[in-house]
Amino acid sequence: MKISRRKFVGSGLAAAAAATCGGCRPVFMTQLLGRAGTDDRPTGPIVSVNSACLQCPAGCGIQVKTIEGNAIKIEGNPLHPINKGRLCPKGQAGLQVLYDPDRIQGPLKRVDGKLESISWEQAIAEVASRLAEYREKDGPQTVAVMGGRYRGQMRELFERFAQSFGTPHQIDSSSIGSANSPLAHELTHGVRDYLAYDWENANYVISFGASLIESFRPTVYVQRMVAQMRRGRPGTRGKIVTVDPRHSVSASKSDEWVAIRPGADGALALGMAAVIVRDGLHNQSFLDEHTSGFDQWKESVLDEVSLDSVAEQTGIPVEQIEQLGRDFALRRPSFAVAGRGAGMHTNGLYNLMAIHSLNALVGNLDSPGGVIVQEKPPFTAWPAVDPDEIAQRGRSAARLDGAGTSRFPLAENVSSAFMDALSGEKPYKINAVLVYYTNPLFSTPNPQKSREAFENLPLLVSFSPFMDDTTAMADYVLPDHTYLERLQLDVPEAGAGIPILTLRQPVVEPLYDTQHTGDVLIKIAQAIGPVSAAFPWADYEEAVKATLDGVAEAAELSVEELWEKLLADGVWSGGPYEFGNAARTYQTASGKFEFVSSLMKQRLTDVATAEGTGVDELAAQLGIEARGEKVFMPHYEKPETPAENDSFPLYLNSYKTMMRAEGRGTNQPWLQESYGVQFDESWGPWVEIHPETAHEHGILDRDVIYLESAVGKIQVKARVFDGAMPGVVNIPFEYGHVAGGRWAKDLGVNPNEIAEAVHDRLCGVVSRSSLKVRILRSNT
Repeated sequence: MKISRRKFVGSGLAAAAAATCGGCRPVFMTQLLGRAGTDDRPTGPIVSVNSACLQCPAGCGIQVKTIEGNAIKIEGNPLHPINKGRLCPKGQAGLQVLYDPDRIQGPLKRVDGKLESISWEQAIAEVASRLAEYREKDGPQTVAVMGGRYRGQMRELFERFAQSFGTPHQIDSSSIGSANSPLAHELTHGVRDYLAYDWENANYVISFGASLIESFRPTVYVQRMVAQMRRGRPGTRGKIVTVDPRHSVSASKSDEWVAIRPGADGALALGMAAVIVRDGLHNQSFLDEHTSGFDQWKESVLDEVSLDSVAEQTGIPVEQIEQLGRDFALRRPSFAVAGRGAGMHTNGLYNLMAIHSLNALVGNLDSPGGVIVQEKPPFTAWPAVDPDEIAQRGRSAARLDGAGTSRFPLAENVSSAFMDALSGEKPYKINAVLVYYTNPLFSTPNPQKSREAFENLPLLVSFSPFMDDTTAMADYVLPDHTYLERLQLDVPEAGAGIPILTLRQPVVEPLYDTQHTGDVLIKIAQAIGPVSAAFPWADYEEAVKATLDGVAEAAELSVEELWEKLLADGVWSGGPYEFGNAARTYQTASGKFEFVSSLMKQRLTDVATAEGTGVDELAAQLGIEARGEKVFMPHYEKPETPAENDSFPLYLNSYKTMMRAEGRGTNQPWLQESYGVQFDESWGPWVEIHPETAHEHGILDRDVIYLESAVGKIQVKARVFDGAMPGVVNIPFEYGHVAGGRWAKDLGVNPNEIAEAVHDRLCGVVSRSSLKVRILRSNT
């Protein structure tokens, strides 16, 4: 059959639209397809609107094509310095967020066990009334805010609510992710943030469990920079090394994969450091000028490192450890970067500090081709909150999650520990939880236990636009707009180094009776008398515009001109990045990179003193082997696991694929179709098993097996894979929702269902990679 080019292109567009229809609002897409080839098809102009993606924290700039007020295509914004017109598959799939047929279409209230539609006026009034009653009767500390994907000023807005209302419980989902990474940076050089890297000038990059290609921040920027290292400089080709227990997509795209035992990343980093110092490859002039405590660290830690012991701890031969150390020092400029794979263990913070110390050791901080500190737009702060007496008492109440105590002395908050405390009543019971863009009944360990606690919670309020696992149990649902329908300032995750401000603006009118959560929170606050003074704005737009004076000054524009630029271009950025700014890079008490952390010493001493003990005793209580000044230094601590016996011999490593859209990817069919690119797997999870391990258990490729832990067991398909290490099995994290839409619900299994809440000893980050399991045949 002959097909003209015109018909071929037309059929391709129709096919794309049909595929889109699988995850889109049927009304528009079905009508559009039905009108194809008729005089009734859309004839209006295609309008392009610049905005910001929200499929992951990267905050890439997007251009959304619309026709007759309907979004039809998402592309990258070429003006945005992070992605420069490129877009990952998640960004392309954003239409399936907007047109999700299972979106919540208006506010809901639970009546006789069922969610029923109510008006916004009633919902806001009733929620505000309940919160005010709890505040007066039992104290503001009995109300908590649980937040996750905060963007722009939404974190500050909820923090303002917590301060003025008077609760100490603003619980962040970063404690089930990578909160110890910014903490490691703060302890060593005073910057509590993720760091940026000068990829364009780097010759050598070693990644410890960072999943650079799939899920490192900001994803598209890092992918561009990896390509730049490889092919962007004629005659110069940078080398990338991936250290990971799993042969991931990132490992397959690297020059070298170093298979390492889970939790041993810090040992490898220290082994490399010992080689560098032993061979005189460290940057002594940099160490003298910009660091403190090096000689003490060398004597207490590096001089004690045995490469034979490192080889035993990591599973990496001594010769390879030595080569990695020499390459890192000799192929400068270079940098070491760490991710979840290195940090999500009981020794995670020390692992991350040890890895980051490599950058200081060779002088690759604040230098071309090295580590740089991300500049932020110079926002003007809102007026300080003036809490009343009730709020002051609530803020000083004991925290239920143990953050800042001898349990988790360096933590700001601990999500999983807070979830555990919900079922208790000492020293007080939680009456209400407000949930914003986090899904603790899916993402925390042992969520079945947390569901029982939520069953007895008097008030649960969710702002989600989707019926996720947690929202399905809510008493009130106050649905937000999707990111293609709302106004929001956004600051991308650390990447390019220069300050960047993106405007997320509505590209279409809201499809349903939803409201911007910023507006709703302001209305709730204003309905609670003592809280209202902290929220003097008419709406969220007025509130964020009040922060732009400093940015406008930096841009040499008026606030009105800056706003118009953001509306037109979607982004403002400063630049170029200026190296040699020591004040920006080293914000410690010494003004230097500290191998002996004065901040850690101060905080641990304060906690120990409050507990009536000493730091060594506190360290022993936490299971830390080091004593004395070594406690405050980057060093290696053996990782703990919840099952230290032979009954559960295998580590279970859960990981993110490229298609994981921050918990919403399961209900986006485009992402599901290509979820497991390494195995051609889709629409369900799998577990990767090394051929030796599979043979020991009599497992064949694609067999259905059980993974069992001390908590329970899950059933999953086995994939025999050379890229899994013996003794380690790997499973993607995204499946197993009990709610979330027609494609997400009851699809596959959630590895958290068999996980125990084991934490980083110091800061409470969930040690997700510490879980030990065993394999059972499905017929056993």
